[in-house]
Amino acid sequence: MLTLVIECAVLGIALTAASPIAIMGVLVMMPSMPHGRRSAVAFVAGWASALLAIGLIGLIGPSGVDFGKGSTASTVTAGVQLGLGIASLGYAVVRYRRIRAHGSPPPPKWLERAGHVPPPAAFGMGAFLPYYVVALACVGEILLANVGLGAGLAAYLVFLAFTTGLLASPLVVVAMSKERAPERLASMGAWLDRNSGMLITILVATIGLLLAARGLHGLLSS
Repeated sequence: MLTLVIECAVLGIALTAASPIAIMGVLVMMPSMPHGRRSAVAFVAGWASALLAIGLIGLIGPSGVDFGKGSTASTVTAGVQLGLGIASLGYAVVRYRRIRAHGSPPPPKWLERAGHVPPPAAFGMGAFLPYYVVALACVGEILLANVGLGAGLAAYLVFLAFTTGLLASPLVVVAMSKERAPERLASMGAWLDRNSGMLITILVATIGLLLAARGLHGLLSS
């Protein structure tokens, strides 16, 4: 169980690290008027709600199904992991080639509007933003661990807590250091703006490689 919790925590960190544009969205929303921080909080809440829904559907739906070694369900789950891994690797290759040919892509258009959206729209932005493949990978790891519904939900909540906590880190920075908050937030935003393109590519490739390896191992051992 401890190994599973650690894996879920790592996946939670990886999800937010592979989504620097989401953190930039929080940074853009926070200083805006008149919604500002309320929109940023709603954005984070939308992110968490979408991931929570994936976890609940993915874990409660198959409850009672045997995911033991060699079972049909475990074989199907391993196959899905392999497919997600290959798709992620393909996406990373396409991104890398585009960056090599044209440089880092410009920020998405929604980021330009993020500073002017009210909380309900910010919630929707957050809900549609996460790389859902990582959440599905976490669900797959929990199902394959065959630990039972209660333990599985607890492990998924660890994943959710880590990814949401990291996304909300700019809000924590403001709450803890109000005087230096603008300077620190500007520094975070500048670093993400410079490095987000290649950072996303590297992390998506890493996640894809791990998923493909886990899926292949599951298929070969079933």
